[in-house]
Amino acid sequence: MTKSIGRETFNCKFVHDLQGADCLLRNQLIFASCPAVSYTCPIDRYYGPTSISANVKEQLGYDPLEFTDNPDFWLSRIHPDDRSGVLINLAKLSQQEKYVHEYRFLHKNGTYRWIHDEQRLVKNGDGTPIEIVGSWLDITGRKVLEKGLRKSQVRFDKAQRVGRIGHWKWNIGADSCWCSRQLHQILGLDPYPVDFTYEYLLSLVHSEDRNRVDKAIKKTIPEGSSCSLNFRIVRPDGYIIDVHLQTEVVSDGKGKCGHLLGTVFNISELKLIEQELKENKKQLDNLFCYDQLTGLPNKKYFQDRFTRAARRTKLNNSPISLFLLDIDLLKKINNTLGRSVGDQLLKKVAQRLCAHLRFPIDAIARFGGDEFVILVEGVQDMQHVTRIAQRILSIFEESFVIDEHDLHVSGCVGVITGKPENDDIEILLAHAGIATYAAKKKGNNSFQFYCKEMDDEAHEMLVLENDLYNALKNNEFTLHYQPKISLTSGDVIGAEALARWQHPVKGLIPPKEFIPLAEQTGLIIPLGKWILKKACGYAGRLQKIENLHLKISVNISVAQLREPGFLDLISDALDETGLQPSQLELEITESIAMEDDEEIISTLKKIRNLGVCLAIDDFGTGFSSLTRLKNLPITILKIDRTFVTEVAVNTKDSAIIEAIVLVAQKLGIDVVAEGIETKEQKQVLSPIGCGIGQGFLFSRPLPENDFLDFVTRRTGPPHPPEGCRNFQGHRPS
Repeated sequence: MTKSIGRETFNCKFVHDLQGADCLLRNQLIFASCPAVSYTCPIDRYYGPTSISANVKEQLGYDPLEFTDNPDFWLSRIHPDDRSGVLINLAKLSQQEKYVHEYRFLHKNGTYRWIHDEQRLVKNGDGTPIEIVGSWLDITGRKVLEKGLRKSQVRFDKAQRVGRIGHWKWNIGADSCWCSRQLHQILGLDPYPVDFTYEYLLSLVHSEDRNRVDKAIKKTIPEGSSCSLNFRIVRPDGYIIDVHLQTEVVSDGKGKCGHLLGTVFNISELKLIEQELKENKKQLDNLFCYDQLTGLPNKKYFQDRFTRAARRTKLNNSPISLFLLDIDLLKKINNTLGRSVGDQLLKKVAQRLCAHLRFPIDAIARFGGDEFVILVEGVQDMQHVTRIAQRILSIFEESFVIDEHDLHVSGCVGVITGKPENDDIEILLAHAGIATYAAKKKGNNSFQFYCKEMDDEAHEMLVLENDLYNALKNNEFTLHYQPKISLTSGDVIGAEALARWQHPVKGLIPPKEFIPLAEQTGLIIPLGKWILKKACGYAGRLQKIENLHLKISVNISVAQLREPGFLDLISDALDETGLQPSQLELEITESIAMEDDEEIISTLKKIRNLGVCLAIDDFGTGFSSLTRLKNLPITILKIDRTFVTEVAVNTKDSAIIEAIVLVAQKLGIDVVAEGIETKEQKQVLSPIGCGIGQGFLFSRPLPENDFLDFVTRRTGPPHPPEGCRNFQGHRPS
């Protein structure tokens, strides 16, 4: 299931009471960083998951909907030999409330994977069971190692059973020794001598062991005792072997020591097996406690380290600080440059963290994905904590050179400091996660201390996210349309469709609050589909009923561009509404347009081949390249409002806009000025060649009926206005 066997060590903790909002938040944050697959399921005969985390696809190959849409999907893919046992264990859950079992599960590629399944029974306030929550962890790697350990143990037992033992006898008085032929073979003595002395035998013992062996053997003579010891023999051919010696003193019948009997057997193979077992155990411990990519401790090791630190804090009355580092752009790097580049970046981040901090005194761990956690004990004051946070972020001051790529990466750090009331790290991680989210809002390379007021904000976001899931099916979204105006004629030539959320309790929620949330949750895909079809339908009705041929603009996200069926969605929307492709304009942000992503570039070209227009929104705020611009199938540039705001008073802004217009004209691209709010701005923009405007000077975004009223109050020429070669919107005469 997991990408790295190191993730198998995570023991995801679930809570019994999921009704409180704090618990919901806590679970959400735990699941977000959890390498295991988390799920919930009902208490019925199928136990089919009703919800399951998205990482099930990368770990088992299945889409989450395959589990949630088919109640017996999960049960049917358990190995037939394990299925009955799993059902028996599930039946015990009602008495035990928690159960852990291991079984084989069919991966989508046709192989069986060993699963560690930990389940808890969730009850409501009166103790009635309501559902089961659990987590799956792929332990196939561990099972393979355990099998290897068992095989090694079998070899160890066999060596003990069939090993040949050499015998020897030392006549102490005559100082003569007899050795069996097997002992001669063990010692590598050939040809077989008739006899030799104790000193000769002792000379074969490794020089580092010789004194210890001699003392042990001679000590038994006056005591009449026995000895047992291991040591090394250097054979005449120079080969070193490990042997085990056992001796016993034999009396001469007069109460005196007559001779010494001993056995020797070669334990070299056993030593090799023992070393193999140690190495395998070390490897197994490493898999359980360390991240296999970076070599840093993983969550299990970090949990143990934190527990000890929390106890020391209580004894010493000294605070600790927890830092949660989140790396920006890792997902983008993986998608554009490949996962191998992203993995190398993570390794270099780990190396810089260790170099900039007091590793291993300061505990540094990777929890998976793009998150690193740092634990610092004995912090002095908040200034000390601030310096540590700044030191963590300083690793991003220099770029990361990986292969031929020079990567400028940033990060955000959430900080929580204090004396933990218990050793439950999950609470602190949840709080640190909230602080990290707040740091992201401040911008790149920022850090934020956690405070309790953030819980309220996080709770609001969680509630808003839950409401967002229901908003589409409850028809709470609507579209408003902001007119696009010809700056020369004053005619309406098109409109931009803008989504609005009419929340049943909070009223109208602006896009800046719910669009980022939709992108984070993946709801931008169904929402974007609804917006596209709704906007095309409205433009089609204006054309058929009102005889208005206006161009309609729709904003799209990078997630939609990556959606496999997006081109079909565009074609279907045009076919269903009767809208001409040239009357549809799709707006992308400048950052998307400038991405070095062959998949996105290919999709943009295919969209343009359909006849649909493409616009770059907020142009001028990013890192646009003219070389890149000429190779993109763009038909419209929308100049960002930051240049328009002071265009009437700032000659630099007007010069920039004039330069953009000139380049666009040479490339055959139309230009739209956004955010026009004053007549003075309009009077400057029109003479420098900007033919189209949009902003509050003309109109705010309007509901459908109000937009139609706005259009009917203005007259339009039967031809596109000057400077609008790509705009087809007008009212025919």
